[in-house]
Amino acid sequence: MFFNRIDLKYPLIRISLFCVLLITLTLSGITQEKIRGLEKIDSFPLLHNEFDNTSYKPDTTRIFFTQKNIVYLLYYNHGTMVRTAEGKEVHKNEKRPIWLVQERDSSYGYAFDEHRPFYERWMHIDSALTGNGMLRFQVDLSDSARLRRLSSVNDPASGMVHEKYVMKEDAKQQKDTMYFSHSTRMSDIPFTLNKEIDEYTRMKLCYVKFVSGEQPVSVQKVTVPQTVIVTRFYEIPVKNSGEVMKYIEKFRQIGKRKAG
Repeated sequence: MFFNRIDLKYPLIRISLFCVLLITLTLSGITQEKIRGLEKIDSFPLLHNEFDNTSYKPDTTRIFFTQKNIVYLLYYNHGTMVRTAEGKEVHKNEKRPIWLVQERDSSYGYAFDEHRPFYERWMHIDSALTGNGMLRFQVDLSDSARLRRLSSVNDPASGMVHEKYVMKEDAKQQKDTMYFSHSTRMSDIPFTLNKEIDEYTRMKLCYVKFVSGEQPVSVQKVTVPQTVIVTRFYEIPVKNSGEVMKYIEKFRQIGKRKAG
């Protein structure tokens, strides 16, 4: 071993080795920032042919965060016309990413789009992405005058509480039914689907399903079929930490140039 060949009786050598070790550990801590990840998936209906059929489109947002920064990975559809081997032109849809980076205590961030660098810019972070809640619709679970809770199931093994609600005026028909799942193990996550619900339950809302019953539309003489809106929100392993850190570093460099 290396240390066996060095006489550690000399104080200068011992001090030098200690300094090298301390610097190594410090640099390691700087370059290996802990990154945690979240995924939010919305599934909402798309009605076709005057409500004759319904399809569901998932919309995914990924969120990564460190002690200092938040990174949102969003996607947009880019359509192009391509020519097939037979010479026909067909429309092709491609999902392209946008990386939106901000400091945790700031309301502004920088959007990176490697496919369209001329769109990269500073922008205000929508409150729907931050602390006010990321749920597409708002529900007040404390409104006992309008809501009736039908069931509540506690699952200690998973740390989840599952609840089922109906609107009181629809209680007999159960036209509109709402399902909520709350986690007791996500209290350290600095994001929320609904701040009021989290404060009311003292847990983290992580799953919502809203089932809307059939609705007749007298003017068009049609019936809107039953629709389902689902939102899932959960922690995910970070498998692309290098890519996330790349955009954080790019963001920090832009911030330095702006400050200068």
